[in-house]
Amino acid sequence: MTLLARGEAEAFLSSPDPRTPVILICGADAGLVSERAARIAASMRGDGRDEPEIVKLDGEEIAADPLRLLDEANAISLFGGRRIIRIKLGAKNIASAVESLLRAPPSEATILIEAGDLRKTAPVRAACERAKGAVVIVCYADEPGDIRRMIGEAARNAGLTLTGDAVEAFLSLVGSDRLSTRAEIDKLLAYAQGRDAITADDVEAVVADAGVTVLGDAIDGAFSGDMRAMAPALAKLAAAGERPDGVLMGGLNHAWLLANGIAQIESGQSARTILDRSGVFFRRRPAVERQLQLWRREGLSPTIRQIGDAILAARANAQSAASQLDRTFLRIALTARKLAN
Repeated sequence: MTLLARGEAEAFLSSPDPRTPVILICGADAGLVSERAARIAASMRGDGRDEPEIVKLDGEEIAADPLRLLDEANAISLFGGRRIIRIKLGAKNIASAVESLLRAPPSEATILIEAGDLRKTAPVRAACERAKGAVVIVCYADEPGDIRRMIGEAARNAGLTLTGDAVEAFLSLVGSDRLSTRAEIDKLLAYAQGRDAITADDVEAVVADAGVTVLGDAIDGAFSGDMRAMAPALAKLAAAGERPDGVLMGGLNHAWLLANGIAQIESGQSARTILDRSGVFFRRRPAVERQLQLWRREGLSPTIRQIGDAILAARANAQSAASQLDRTFLRIALTARKLAN
């Protein structure tokens, strides 16, 4: 068995060894698991003339008829090329069928098993890890470097360049789910069709949630003491029907972010490093960096209590929720102004 590390997995995916009879791809990110299985299937085209025959099965079918896997793996392809058996594992245990196959591996078929997050002790994974002829690829959540590579490759393939701030904007707006990230990249490329470059404005227009952007404006206005920015943002959120307790919760999360960030700065870390890990939208980072310099942990403690009390009051009385929000954000803004003077 070969349990491939991150770098080894990428090399294998680019040029999979056709002599490998069983490849187990597993992980919590179902989109990444599916994408990698599709890459391997697309790479296995024999001498380039014969398309592989792809047979799709699920774990329930094999568990009900364990010999089905052996029959499919040893059948002759209708098209003359390799047979690729793609299996969605599911909840059933098919370890015995996989072990039987590995004892007498097929010469003209590759078995691709797609599974969720499997422990090393899970029967199918354990069977593959014990066997010499299997490869196990564990899919981990995407890291910033993975996402940079993905969007960079996609842009190059589309004949587009990416500005540096466009990449940073994209990183601040997407999570670690491969399927969702691919979908956002596809939307962005479609939006930029006919242009030469993708900018941060393009990313914000396509990927950013408008409500989240306005919420950030309201929060930054309050914690920076900028009431002229805060007031219209709160008005937009109200007009859009945003719940006051939800906006207050956003403020509470931000206060905790600042408190934790200040503690890390006091322990010797830089504000930029903290913000790179925080997921704060790139356009907000200068304002948040100033807030990290403006506020102190002892000043945030009463603010956190005030926001928490306002959330409880807003949820207890919906009629006064909007005024609770306005008063609380006003207090935060006034406190920030005093700190700045």
